[in-house]
Amino acid sequence: MPACSDCNRFKGSYRPSQGESALLHPYFDSVDGCRWLYAELEETRPPRVRFRIKTEHVQDEGTAARLLAHFRVFKLGDLYASHAGQAIRRLEQRLPKVFREKGASGVREQLLDEAEIHSDGKTNSWGRALHECLAESDWYCSEYFGQSDVPSRMTERPSA
Repeated sequence: MPACSDCNRFKGSYRPSQGESALLHPYFDSVDGCRWLYAELEETRPPRVRFRIKTEHVQDEGTAARLLAHFRVFKLGDLYASHAGQAIRRLEQRLPKVFREKGASGVREQLLDEAEIHSDGKTNSWGRALHECLAESDWYCSEYFGQSDVPSRMTERPSA
């Protein structure tokens, strides 16, 4: 199955012991019929996000087990968290202005728009999970941006 060099390295010589621990095939396995990828916000400075799989809505137990195996073997939680960190830094360039102009509700609305944009039409994209998680957090939408040092620190530009 085609994979990038990092994924090939993670997969290594992994051999599933049972059918349920088999990895997903990107061309033959459709797993976007229900929501299973979620992000959880850590209220730290800077904010951090962890990704996890919830399988209670996945209809087939075998598919649920394969999702978990795929997530673990390819270390997708770490990969998505790294991408999320970069995305949060980019948001910190724009959201302070949104907060000043429209408050927490404006930040939340912007994040929900970002979730749709970054979903690429997929229910379980890391971008959708990240932005929805941030939008659901009162801490992130109001307290984080409401502190006086955050907007000034984020919007300072080096002098030329």
